[in-house]
Amino acid sequence: ENLLHAEQLVREASPIPESLNSFDVNFDGKNEYVAQFALYDAYMSKTGGTIYEFDVLPSERNFADTISENKKRGLFSDFLVSEKELENFAKGQKCNILCNLTEASYNELKYDRMKKNLKLETQVQFEKKRSVKIVKEFHFTKDSIRVDYRLINTSKETLNAYFVIENNLCMQSN
Repeated sequence: ENLLHAEQLVREASPIPESLNSFDVNFDGKNEYVAQFALYDAYMSKTGGTIYEFDVLPSERNFADTISENKKRGLFSDFLVSEKELENFAKGQKCNILCNLTEASYNELKYDRMKKNLKLETQVQFEKKRSVKIVKEFHFTKDSIRVDYRLINTSKETLNAYFVIENNLCMQSN
């Protein structure tokens, strides 16, 4: 909270231009992405293709500061689940996930700093003979983030699963 307050004070003194940048934010040897706007900063990783930090500056809060069962946090966490398990998943109960994409390694297909768009792709295999390609395209604007998805069945087998996008928001306790 104090760091976000300090950042907001610095920006009030010297506004920054809206941007989408790619660099090694956490010094792990891999580039992450940072979208910076007057209202928010969004930090993205190619691992899982998720927004792992979402700082809303006026409220001085990171709304992606949540920890789930698998210790991963973030917005736009994706899963493939069976029809049987979808009900349990929706209730927040433990379920057998066919494919947890939060660990998938995404490749950059397109990175446009000027338009503030990012397109990532991964291909995952599950249930021995089934595989699917997922393309996620992020569009950042001054007051919103839109994510477009494309799922492509790349196996010869029929794919019978539900695609679930999970967004856990960290809310204040009151």
